[in-house]
Amino acid sequence: MAFPSRCDWRTGSVWLLVFAAVSAAAGEIVVHVSPAGDDDWTGRLDTPNADRTDGPVASLERARDLVRGRRAAPDGAGLPARVILAEGCYRLTRPFVLGPEHGGTAAAPVSYEAAPGARPESRPVISGGRAITGLREGTGADAGLWVADIPAAALAAPAAERFRFEQLFVNGVRAVRAREPDAGVAAIEACVEEPLTESGTNAAAASGAKPNPDKPSPNMPKSKQRLASARQTVTLDPDGFAPLAGLDSAAVAAVELTVHHKWDITRRFIERLDPESRQVIVSGLGMKPWNRWDAKSTAVFANARAFLDEPGEWFLDPAGRLLYKPRPGETLATAKVIAPVAPQLLVIQGDPANERHCAHVTFSGITFHHTQWLTPPAGFEPVQAAEPVTAAVMVDGGRQIAFRDCAIAHTGGYGLWLRKGCRDCRVERCLVEDMAAGGVRIGTAAIAKADADHTAGNTIDNCVIRHGGRIFPTAVGIWIGQSSDNAVTHNEIFDMFYTGISAGWTWGYGPSRAQRNRIEANRIHRIGQGLLCDMGGIYTLGDAAGTVVRGNVIHDVAGRTYGGWGLYADEGTAGIVYENNLVHDTTSGGFHQHYGRDNVVRHNVFVNARDWQVQATRAEDHRSFTFERNVIAWRTGQSIKGPWDKLQAVTGSNCWWNTAGEPVTFLGKTLAEWQTAGHEQGSIVADPGFIDPARHDYRLKPDSPAVPLGFVPYDWATAGPAGR
Repeated sequence: MAFPSRCDWRTGSVWLLVFAAVSAAAGEIVVHVSPAGDDDWTGRLDTPNADRTDGPVASLERARDLVRGRRAAPDGAGLPARVILAEGCYRLTRPFVLGPEHGGTAAAPVSYEAAPGARPESRPVISGGRAITGLREGTGADAGLWVADIPAAALAAPAAERFRFEQLFVNGVRAVRAREPDAGVAAIEACVEEPLTESGTNAAAASGAKPNPDKPSPNMPKSKQRLASARQTVTLDPDGFAPLAGLDSAAVAAVELTVHHKWDITRRFIERLDPESRQVIVSGLGMKPWNRWDAKSTAVFANARAFLDEPGEWFLDPAGRLLYKPRPGETLATAKVIAPVAPQLLVIQGDPANERHCAHVTFSGITFHHTQWLTPPAGFEPVQAAEPVTAAVMVDGGRQIAFRDCAIAHTGGYGLWLRKGCRDCRVERCLVEDMAAGGVRIGTAAIAKADADHTAGNTIDNCVIRHGGRIFPTAVGIWIGQSSDNAVTHNEIFDMFYTGISAGWTWGYGPSRAQRNRIEANRIHRIGQGLLCDMGGIYTLGDAAGTVVRGNVIHDVAGRTYGGWGLYADEGTAGIVYENNLVHDTTSGGFHQHYGRDNVVRHNVFVNARDWQVQATRAEDHRSFTFERNVIAWRTGQSIKGPWDKLQAVTGSNCWWNTAGEPVTFLGKTLAEWQTAGHEQGSIVADPGFIDPARHDYRLKPDSPAVPLGFVPYDWATAGPAGR
């Protein structure tokens, strides 16, 4: 196979083509970017001159260094700098790196931007992928497939040159690594675990996650510890096992098993099969005692030639042959096939501990495509929200870093991560889509030991985050970990398999720095989709004092067997005001508090949860929440679930209504009986008077009986990105 002649894949080459010029009259340093440069040129022209003796430079590194050198010169000191990328695709084999020395100041910022006038479809693309060429029609056993020989992809290739990949993109669409079942999941009938060692382990430490105070601890009973090494035997139903039955031992060893269990996944390579018993045997860390694989879990198998039977699927064999089954309408003459090679595209490496930040850098109108992720030999252990997975764009120690009108897509992990010590950064009007994991992350799972490493005060606004969880379905649209004073506003998040927005990362009432966050006017939908459990449109954990969740629209949240909630206040959530939110069409409820204290739930509209409308799981010896002046309407299921008769909670002035005409009861009591017991004072059972519920217009008519109760109407038309 040959790669395109315009891309030289020598080690260390970064083929981003850059022009550089200095405009003294404008008082700024300008670096133009175009796919026609040469690092031996001066970069003083925006196009090559007639005799091609001068023109653009040929790499982002060269452009970055020209900017730094020019700013160090006497006549360039204190000048702002612009690196302007023209239309074209710029391929990377390693990430482009900016350090503290490459940043700017408030008076002299640095920007990397698309050339003026570039249309969205022709903006510069920074790609971490290789173009696969040499595709041909398969013959014989490969008839109906496209075939390409990739010597560097052979397992026999020298390790230093080897090019293996687990993601493939054809004509801008993520292809499916050959899998079974082709759609949906295989049912697990049972799973038995046996120890391979006697000792237990702190499960959180073994998985790399932050310890969960309510789960593992060094002093917990041995029966509740996670085994340090164990073998799991999974019994499948006949349909689930059938695709494996004819595989030889070499094919079996390459197959990856993914088990979906509650809110987690575990990925393992198969050790052996027992066809007679329909059993799959794997080994690794022991299962989490509180989240075991069982008959409610499901499985998917990937990476066998025998699985390659549906259009859009592909397989890379040990000899380095790529096989792809084209989708209808795809042709060899026009196909663009990309396999990722770079794990990240942009890395900003500030040093917050030593107050050396990379600051005042803006990226505008740039597209970031194609990053790699390879399954480790031991597989992938379950961690909530795919927390260990990195992002295509990584920022540490960033100050006033901004991404505006950018796009990030086709990733092997998350899209963008403002990780350690990031302050006052902004992600605005960006599109993040087709992610192996989730969209945007802020902060870290562990509380920063030094204040300098604490991430705070960042903004994610007017972004669209969609089509995520393609490899890690447990990932989150926007994730905030141990980070404070952030604003997540006017975003749209949809087509995810777990949670839309997550904030917290302290289980229970221990220390937390996820405080004073503002989650407002977001539109979140098509979450869960029946694959996993225990998720929310907006999910919170721990002490979140000063946090406001306001004016969000959340709908179509579906858990597999339980736990598809709109607003989910999980373990220890405290100090949050939930107001003016619209939640409709969930499986488990509009609001659920597992346990927590002093949360306020007011002026919300909850409509048509399937099972229960609002839920509380644990009664504690403090005020759990205030639930007042809400509108709750539904067709199926019950009004409330949990120990509401034992909770310390203030509930009242709510409007309850069953649209199917069924009696409204509270744990079996009428409203009058429930009020006599001290609950729901001032509440009513009445049709709230939605404007057009058939079209999901749940604004209230002026004469709604909820208004005299003190309910404050809200117009949710402002939720989601403006102008999209």
